[in-house]
Amino acid sequence: MRQSVFGHLILATLIFSVLLISGVLLVSHFTVMQGITDAERATAPEVAEKVVQILKMEEKSLSIFTHDWGVWDDTYQFVQNGNDQYVQSNLQEGTFSASQLDLAIFINKTGGVVFQKGYDPQKESAVSIPDDLYDLLSRYELLTDPYLVDPITGIIPLKSGPVLIAVQGIYRSDETGPQEGYLIFGRYLDEDRIMEISNNSVFPFQIVGTYAELDPTGQTFIIYSVISDIRDNPAYLVKTEIPFRTPYTSSLILSLILTTAILCGLFFAGLILYYRRYLLFHLHGIANILDSSQSPDCQPRIPPNTPAELTPLVQAVDNTASSLRKHQDELARTQEELAEAEERIRILFEQAQDAICVLDGTKIVDCNQAFSNIFEKDRGSFIGQDLSHLAALIDMRYSSSLHGFFQRILDHPVGSDTRFEWSFPVSSGHISEASSDQVVFDILIRDIRYHDNSLVFIIARDITRQVEFQQNQERLLQQLEDNLVHMGALNDQIRNPLTIISTLVDENESPEKDRILHEVGRIDKLIDRLDDGFISSEKVWQYLHKKHEKLEDTGF
Repeated sequence: MRQSVFGHLILATLIFSVLLISGVLLVSHFTVMQGITDAERATAPEVAEKVVQILKMEEKSLSIFTHDWGVWDDTYQFVQNGNDQYVQSNLQEGTFSASQLDLAIFINKTGGVVFQKGYDPQKESAVSIPDDLYDLLSRYELLTDPYLVDPITGIIPLKSGPVLIAVQGIYRSDETGPQEGYLIFGRYLDEDRIMEISNNSVFPFQIVGTYAELDPTGQTFIIYSVISDIRDNPAYLVKTEIPFRTPYTSSLILSLILTTAILCGLFFAGLILYYRRYLLFHLHGIANILDSSQSPDCQPRIPPNTPAELTPLVQAVDNTASSLRKHQDELARTQEELAEAEERIRILFEQAQDAICVLDGTKIVDCNQAFSNIFEKDRGSFIGQDLSHLAALIDMRYSSSLHGFFQRILDHPVGSDTRFEWSFPVSSGHISEASSDQVVFDILIRDIRYHDNSLVFIIARDITRQVEFQQNQERLLQQLEDNLVHMGALNDQIRNPLTIISTLVDENESPEKDRILHEVGRIDKLIDRLDDGFISSEKVWQYLHKKHEKLEDTGF
């Protein structure tokens, strides 16, 4: 059997290696090289956009530089008086060279040229301003805005070639006016300047849609993009050449894939040798140890001629078997405890004095006998029923309040408790210690999370006696209050005649005067005792009234 497995491994490795190398060659020829070429063509618009952005950055740089000069108190005064000190300090060849400026023009608010100067960076000397520059400034209407706080920057096409200019209104340093004229700075986009900009960018380009074409030599991509003049009209083409990397990249990928295929073949060859000379031998020893672990004494035995390296494995198998037996015993005890706990909960559920019903949505999942006794039905007739079908199973005396009972359950908000009272008439055969003609239940609805489900618990407690007790208490308190009122009125009615009697006796001399006054005093003392009892009764009534209010607030 070992030789058969070994032969199958050799054959599978050879077939895999041949298929891998063949597949790599086919895929690289038809897919990889074409994919790389398409990818490079797809990047052409991005390259063109980056070239345009490089020129935009050059425009931004000149715009900021021109704005700093145009919004400056010294420049503001210069275009007014043309002082030579400003020229000597700021407009020498060194300023043009350091700022990479090729021309500068200062125009006052009347249109007169205060100062103009051209500069040749190659000769490092001043040159004249091109004749067609002023015509283009007029044609593009660049000197017509009397409130030019921010510069206008862009390219204008001179006869000698494109020039990047910025036109800025001249203001004080705090940007207050009025505007005193215009400042014009320019940079020629000649071959030397374009080469300098392209050397600082990723891709070299020249100013000569956007599309890409492969150079006939097969070495570069040629990309053309359009740039606009200062008024966003198409003006020039930018030609960008980037190296064509597909041949190099594809050959590199092909070499890597072939190398990987060869390494995979060598790896599988080494794996076969390892399997043949070492692994099978140890696997056979492991199988013997596992067989020995199934013996009745559950103790793994080392077979004869087993390598010493397998001794830790024997101990590991023994520990694993012991751990498994221990976990099995713990699992059995846990299952027994769970069964006992479930039985205890079931007994508590079924023997509870309160009626309990469990709903899943509107379906009754379970209920105890106390709940079914409310409707005088067997518990089994409710389980599995939907609330909408419950009305057909119970007595008609529940129908008047059953709809409201079901509606409160359906309207129960998820995640909170709902509590209300529900009552229905007492049946003719119903035996109760209460004398009320209505059976009253305190209903509590609560959500319970069970695994991934949400169940609704309905707990109903018979509070008929408590309600009747509360009603009797309210009636007795009202009677006590009425008695106190009558007692106070009676005391006043008795005292008034006694006062009249005392007054009449004092006015008329009579042999019985002292005796009458003595008896009137006795009656007055009795009324005082009644007043004291009235005050005590009123305090008792106030105490009972407060106690009754507290009982109402706590809901019994």
